[in-house]
Amino acid sequence: LKGATGHFTILESEWVVKVELFHSIVIRLGRPVVDLFTSHLTHQTPKFFTRYRHHEAGATDALHSPWPKGLLYAFPPLPVLPRLLHKICEERATVIVIMLYWPRSPWFSTFYQRSIEPPNWIPVHGDMVPQGPIWHPDPDRLQLAAWKLRGLTSDV
Repeated sequence: LKGATGHFTILESEWVVKVELFHSIVIRLGRPVVDLFTSHLTHQTPKFFTRYRHHEAGATDALHSPWPKGLLYAFPPLPVLPRLLHKICEERATVIVIMLYWPRSPWFSTFYQRSIEPPNWIPVHGDMVPQGPIWHPDPDRLQLAAWKLRGLTSDV
């Protein structure tokens, strides 16, 4: 985020996929109505939720705000994944989630159970996953996938 001094303040959790990559995900998985974990500088959809209050945001804190109906989009920080999965079930939502393909993680089996189609691999190279003006230091090591998840009432 660009501060008053003109310098960028980088939030460790503020990774984003480039617009071209986002559009290829939308073509494969559908057009989301809200970007749940973003900022006013990096949102991928016209409606978005932010971590900190902003006048353009539809809501602050996606995990504690009611979600609209329709397909949603999230590229969340890793530490919120368990709470995100619970919220998807609680809201009975369908969400495109950009996340590491990490089979040994504690949440991986839940992702597979909630997935309504196989994960879509995201080709990551060069500047495809920026953090403000900074690119990921080793994008070739990232194994990202776009997961289309659905929560059901009985899952809560």
